[in-house]
Amino acid sequence: MIQQLPKPLASRPASLRVFPALLGPHTADTLHIDLLGFPQVTRAGVPIIFARRAAMALLAYLAVSGRPHSRETLATLISGEVAEQRARTLLRNALADLTSQIGNSIVVTRQSVRLNLERPRILDVAVLEEALRVAHATGNIAQLQLAVDRYQHELLEGFALRDAPSFDEWLLLERERVNNLLIQALDLLCTVSIERGEYVSGLVYAQRLLALEPWRDETRRQATIMMAHSSQHRRADRCGLAAQAAQPDGFVGRRCEIKQLATWLEDPACRLICVVGTGGCGKTRLALQAAAHYTPSDLPAAARFPDGVFYVALERVAAATDREAEAARCLLRATARTLDITLDEQINLADQVCDALKNQVALLVVDNIEHLRSGAAVLERLLRAAPGVKILVTSRVQLALKGARTLTLGPMGLPESADDLERADASVLFLQQARQARTLFEPNDTQRAAIVRICRLVEGLPLGVMLAARLTATGECSEIAARLATGTDVLATNAPSLPDRHRSLAASFGYSWALLNADEQRALRQLSVFEGPFSVDAAMAVAAAPAARLRSLHDASILATTSDGRPYVPGLLRPQIAHMCSQSGEQQEARLRHASYYTEMIAQSLPLLTRERNKPCAIARELPNIQAAWAWVLDSVRGEATSGDSPALATEPDL
Repeated sequence: MIQQLPKPLASRPASLRVFPALLGPHTADTLHIDLLGFPQVTRAGVPIIFARRAAMALLAYLAVSGRPHSRETLATLISGEVAEQRARTLLRNALADLTSQIGNSIVVTRQSVRLNLERPRILDVAVLEEALRVAHATGNIAQLQLAVDRYQHELLEGFALRDAPSFDEWLLLERERVNNLLIQALDLLCTVSIERGEYVSGLVYAQRLLALEPWRDETRRQATIMMAHSSQHRRADRCGLAAQAAQPDGFVGRRCEIKQLATWLEDPACRLICVVGTGGCGKTRLALQAAAHYTPSDLPAAARFPDGVFYVALERVAAATDREAEAARCLLRATARTLDITLDEQINLADQVCDALKNQVALLVVDNIEHLRSGAAVLERLLRAAPGVKILVTSRVQLALKGARTLTLGPMGLPESADDLERADASVLFLQQARQARTLFEPNDTQRAAIVRICRLVEGLPLGVMLAARLTATGECSEIAARLATGTDVLATNAPSLPDRHRSLAASFGYSWALLNADEQRALRQLSVFEGPFSVDAAMAVAAAPAARLRSLHDASILATTSDGRPYVPGLLRPQIAHMCSQSGEQQEARLRHASYYTEMIAQSLPLLTRERNKPCAIARELPNIQAAWAWVLDSVRGEATSGDSPALATEPDL
């Protein structure tokens, strides 16, 4: 029998918790620099995106070294063998990019550059180093366990700086140093786990260590001891899973979706289920709630999957390349870790996992597969090899898997009025979260009306509702609604219970943005000039986005569609995408094409509009975009807008 998952089914990965003893004061101004994996920089949960890769390379070098460097050294680091004047120009441009994005977190003088030690910052590499030092000095391994869980891939994985051999050499040496830190940490955790009798977690550390250094005989001996001991506790672990499966703050709403998932899970013909939706819509919580029904807390239901329910968390698994084989291997390794399967890297990984599952009757909840979607077809192979297994997958992106049933998760139900607060899913969630943020929260009539407005402003997105509700700890609902009406930047939190990408709407979108290819990103930026729904022809004219690209953006849970199939950029995302369009330098040309397209539309429709002025017209549904085009023309080219060159816009359209 496969060993049960040793951590709570509904818990978030430990790697997402905060390290309070290591971080010191944690403020909204804290700069987060994550270099283990593809580099990410955030402040207050909002991703910081540099225009130049050299800027990111400089920040990584300065952060890891922790000391000042001369401008000459940095110029050589990022420029390779180019003329001195060219190297200085490259450095100056990269520093300008850095300064514009992180402000006073960097100190630049005529001679040197360094990070500002007086400004708060968190560097994941430093967290690992400090946790290892504390563990050796005090024997306290709690922080080290969190740091090791966070370290799932190598330093600056997937990041490269073209024609910069000095940077490549530094990165190679630094990767080796940081990898040695991980080896030291895993070795210490294996030893302490045996001493404390924590065999299940210790076995995970031993497996990771052996994957890095297969020749370690002592670690192999430790792994054998822990496997022998943990097998004696499997039955006890199974019985304890009931308490772990419950949602910590109570699951809200989604009754129809839960019913649909239950129907599919009970259907013998349905073995692969996909829950798809935009970031923050509640896919993980929904999947966990559906799976929790089959844990030992409900013994009759648990008999449906006698070998257990397993949660395969992919959130911190390294984002593979687009190559199907590598993504599949990442997926298989994560599944094997969850199932406590010791893999031999010299043997086909899929064969080993299939062999372990072939006689099992179990449910696998595979969470956050979107960044490994190119390898998702390996799930079909697992199902063919294991007829008693079902798989429930969550993804931000539609998956092309044979025989899969797909549940597309939309927004929560909105309250029509203040009288509906206790009935509509979105407002019920708001009340629940607000009462956690502020004890005895009981809104008056004014606040109840504001809650209705808040739910509508965040368009029923559960993450938006939760982030807004947390603000009630320090503000009134009417104030929150007023601030939301001017933008969603206010929706951010540093709560350790939330993963990094769910600590703000901007961070959530940033994660989805990174999943798009360059053509999709360019098209999406330019589509942000549209006001509301638009036609496929308009998308092609304005953003060079054919129907296939619109479908891919829809499949990525970014573009939405109206009931009659017209695409649009959701209001919650549009300001952020429009800002990116402006920053890219594409906005002016996109707006010009937008204005030209709708100017031509009016020109062609003008005879009909003049002749049948009082009759409904199909062009009326384009009114928001026509008005936007008109406003842009007036703001940007007033002289041309009133000349004979644009007769259709000489007077404001009256539809």
